[in-house]
Amino acid sequence: MATRKLWITHVGKTALLYLLGAIVLSSNAQTTWVKRYSYSDTITDYINLWSVSILDESIFIIGVEDHEDDPTGWKLMSYLLDLNGEVLNNSLIGEPWESRASGWANSCDISHEGGFINGGGFSIWAIDGEPIPEDEVIYMGNITHFSSTGELEWSRLYGDSIHFHTLRQIKATSDGGYIAVGQAAWVDHHPQIWVLKVNSIGDVEWEQFYGGNGPNDYFAGWYIDETSTGEFIFSGFYDWQPYITTGIIYKINAQGSFITSSNVSLGEVPNGTCSGLLILANGDIITSTLKYIVNDNGDEIRYTRIHRLDTDLNNIWISNLGEEDLSTVTNHFIELEDNSVLAVGTINTYDEWPIRHGHITKFNLDNGEIIWQRLLNVLDYGMNYLFDVEHSPDGGFVAAGWCLQVPGDEFSGQQDAWVVKVDEYGCLVPGCHVGVVEQDMQVGFKTYPNPATDIINMYLESNKVVKGRFVFTNAAGQRVYEGNVITITPENPTTYMHVVSHYPRGLYVLSFESDEGVVSEKVVLSGE
Repeated sequence: MATRKLWITHVGKTALLYLLGAIVLSSNAQTTWVKRYSYSDTITDYINLWSVSILDESIFIIGVEDHEDDPTGWKLMSYLLDLNGEVLNNSLIGEPWESRASGWANSCDISHEGGFINGGGFSIWAIDGEPIPEDEVIYMGNITHFSSTGELEWSRLYGDSIHFHTLRQIKATSDGGYIAVGQAAWVDHHPQIWVLKVNSIGDVEWEQFYGGNGPNDYFAGWYIDETSTGEFIFSGFYDWQPYITTGIIYKINAQGSFITSSNVSLGEVPNGTCSGLLILANGDIITSTLKYIVNDNGDEIRYTRIHRLDTDLNNIWISNLGEEDLSTVTNHFIELEDNSVLAVGTINTYDEWPIRHGHITKFNLDNGEIIWQRLLNVLDYGMNYLFDVEHSPDGGFVAAGWCLQVPGDEFSGQQDAWVVKVDEYGCLVPGCHVGVVEQDMQVGFKTYPNPATDIINMYLESNKVVKGRFVFTNAAGQRVYEGNVITITPENPTTYMHVVSHYPRGLYVLSFESDEGVVSEKVVLSGE
């Protein structure tokens, strides 16, 4: 079956959106599905998807898009989806091409009006249509407000025409306004952390700057949230020598005045870079830092250390989320009701080539111990990133990020928005949490859906380290697909996604072949 296509009006132009792989369970169960969204399938385009927010009946995703026919670069991109991932509305926001201005979306939150608020950046490359020198390009912070139906309602710029400004994360506050954190470069282009407080319509209430202004200082603010007592916590990193960074976390009061900060407790220099921030219901804080090592092959490895801090920013515990032979990054956390936290991010594995898996990980709040971890990847291309996650109304989760070209794409380098809906156990393939390796077997896998139309998902696990490949065989015994060699371990069972829309409809055998033997399952491809 050909890739499904839907024509949508897109900022005064007709743009092409293609969707892959809707997977829906019965109406009485949690749904699971995976989809990809693209500006076009006739030209090369690139999407970075940063954030997701969910209402009772819709999902809002936001990021940036760039395509080869637009000389002005990145634009703010949004999609409003229903709970099955079908598009209700979308937009691409930036000035007309001749003005050479671009937008950048970094995060969104539910607004006080029941819509969505975005914090990001805006770059002005020309004035009155006339290009300006590259070293005079204006970089400003940007806040945009969308209605609950995905329509742009207002957009405001912050900063000035001289210094660099950008916003990284925005949150609704208890007083009806919004708080955002980012960067502002004031002294010889050495950025400080910039915190901006605005009211419900974007008027500035106050702004503050944090960090030193020495010749080697480089500060960046990435995450911010409000405590139950009306104070604010924000995190990021500082570079106190060239390329020597450490994570940093601040507490400020409701007017932006400094209360306290911490960096030493977040890890040894240069193993810092604070990533992700969550204020728990009891006031404690979850964040993470990246520890850098180099493995025996010379690969630079980053693995996440999860920190639970008390209200005074002191460590309660530190737990490694990754392994020292992998590279793990965590970007976002949400608190769960069973004394646990869900995290999303990316894990790099090193086989014949680096492979980047999106990861969804659940860990215990008592000590940071991993309860389960799900890896998600597209066969062969292996470049999948997850950046945000939220609860879905049915009790599962929606995770969002981007992925690179997969089989079936016409253009190399294509980079699409990628949204995954999993159940409460983090499973894209239902039942993955109970295991698929049978007695006296080394390897097991389970497919879903079956019959399939556009995409088939294969959950693969083993009780030992195994190298093998997936093989797709048609009813005539012909191998129509042989995948690259992949490695699976007991610690990292993975769900692989394979596009099947371009195969003739009929009966196939899907096998995983390894030195341990062959495991197979019959698969039916149905539909047009």
